Amino acid sequence: MKSNKFRFRLKLITLALASQLAVANAAYSESFHPQATDLNLLWKVIDHTVGADIFLGSLTITNNGTEALGDRDWALYYSSVRPPASVLPENDPKGIAARQQLADQKVVIANADDAKSGDYFVLKPMEGFNPING
Repeated sequence: MKSNKFRFRLKLITLALASQLAVANAAYSESFHPQATDLNLLWKVIDHTVGADIFLGSLTITNNGTEALGDRDWALYYSSVRPPASVLPENDPKGIAARQQLADQKVVIANADDAKSGDYFVLKPMEGFNPING
């Protein structure tokens, strides 16, 4: 059975994600990838009691197009007042756990700016990401 929805849980060190989410159409032919307008994104806070300054959230991506959203050539950029736990320092236990949880789902969230100091982040698929079919 082909699914056009993908949900993954994100443990974040933020109180809210800005609603400005965009899919970056990188250097590829649009005929082989869904258009950003064919994708619906639903962000939910699931649990505020995970830990100090951390909550558990869920992002559901629904593909209403005819082409699959695969494991490369796309990215989801967003702005958040506070950073996701996955961008915490390499040796921070919360960061390590968050990066592992995301890797288990074949995605990565990192700083989107070169200085790695702002409130601009990017979610990208990793090799092996299960395509979100249209």
